[in-house]
Amino acid sequence: MTRHTKLRQTLPALLFVSVLVTTGCGDEEKPTPTPGGTSPTPRLSGKLRYESVPYDHSSNGLDYANIVSHPIRGARVLLLDAANDAILAETASSKDGTYAFDWTGSPSVKIWVHAETTEPHIVIADNTTQNAKYVLESAEIVADGPQTLDMLASTGWTGNSYGNERQSAPFVILDAAYSAARRFIDEALPAPVFPKLEINWSVENRPEDGDVNAGQIGTSHWDGNEIYVLGKADVDTDEFDTHVIVHEWGHSYEDFMSRSDSQGGSHGFGDVLDPRLAFSEGFCTALSAMIL
Repeated sequence: MTRHTKLRQTLPALLFVSVLVTTGCGDEEKPTPTPGGTSPTPRLSGKLRYESVPYDHSSNGLDYANIVSHPIRGARVLLLDAANDAILAETASSKDGTYAFDWTGSPSVKIWVHAETTEPHIVIADNTTQNAKYVLESAEIVADGPQTLDMLASTGWTGNSYGNERQSAPFVILDAAYSAARRFIDEALPAPVFPKLEINWSVENRPEDGDVNAGQIGTSHWDGNEIYVLGKADVDTDEFDTHVIVHEWGHSYEDFMSRSDSQGGSHGFGDVLDPRLAFSEGFCTALSAMIL
C-alpha cells in the first residue's frame, strides 16, 4: 500500500495542511513520462522552488532572517485530474526547477511534486507515519488554455517559530543528497548506477534512543540501509544542515558503491577510535566538504 504525506498548497493564499492519504494498493501506476516543453506554448508550466535557511557564522546557528529559495531539481512531478486524482501525465523538473505539461482531456487539474528523484532514485519518507512519502500538492487550476503555475515549498517559519507546515524540509534534504549523487554521475566514467536510497525525516525525529518509528532515532545517522535525519523543533533539527546530509549520504556510498571496514557505533569529538571507524567518519566529512 502506497502512502503519501501531502503538503497541500492552496493558491493564492499559500496556506498549507498535512494529511495522510492512501492512493491505492499494490504498485502505483506510472504513466509514460511527458517531456517538458514539447510544444512552443505548453498547456501548463511553471517553476518549483523550496526555501532554505542558511547558516549564520556569527551566531553559530540558523539565520531565519535571510531565508533563501532554490530550484527543486530532478523531482518527480505528476499532473492529476482534479476530479478524481487520476494521473494524466508525469515528468521530472529540470535543473532550474521548471516543468511543463501538454495533454488532452480535463482542464481542471492539480500538480503533485514528490520529494523524490528518479535519476538517481532518492526518496524522502516519514518514518513516524508508516514511511509515507512526502508530496507537495497544488490547488486546483483550470487550464483551458496556456497557464503558469509556480510552487514554493515554505519553511513554515512565521517569525519566531514554525507556525505553518514545514514543507521545505523534505526538499532541502532531497536536494543535498541529489547534489552528492549527481556529482559522481556527471563526472565519473563510467557513470555509476546508484541503488534506491530512502531518507527518513519527521518533525518527531529527536535525539532519543528507542523506536525509530516513534521518532527516537538517537541522532542523524546511516543504519546500513537507510538514512535518518533529526527534525524535532526546539530540540535538534538537521534538515538545513546540508553537510550532515551529505556526510550520511557518504556512508551509504561506502556501503553501496565502495568499501568500508568501519564497525560503526557511537563517536564524538575527542574520542580515541578504532582507525577503521575514524577513517570512515573522516572520509564522509571530507566528501561533504568537497561536494558542497
